[in-house]
Amino acid sequence: MKLELYASEGVEIQDHLRIYVQVRNYLTAKCRDEVEWTTSKCHGEQHISSILKDTVNPSYLEVRDISGGCGSMYEILIQSDNFKGKSIIQQHRMVKEALAEEIKNMHGLTIRTSVPK
Repeated sequence: MKLELYASEGVEIQDHLRIYVQVRNYLTAKCRDEVEWTTSKCHGEQHISSILKDTVNPSYLEVRDISGGCGSMYEILIQSDNFKGKSIIQQHRMVKEALAEEIKNMHGLTIRTSVPK
């Protein structure tokens, strides 16, 4: 199955990111035959969100525990004016530096950064 999302006038990047995450989560859960839609965040997601809100000042932030709830792998979608003029590597470095202590206890981390338009 091929899924394509196109930018359309009046639709913000956060909306596209949110749709992407919901579709990805649905398809992942569908493969496991346990479709689950939830808006509640686990402790680890809340902790990481709090740190990034204080340090990177995002205009959009989504943190997901993708390890099945054990807190060993996270996906972060983050948009911030602080990323303006910085390369992707520099943007990711900002996020990783903010989460240096937390990363020590993680098995994996996926970071997607963007700059507001």
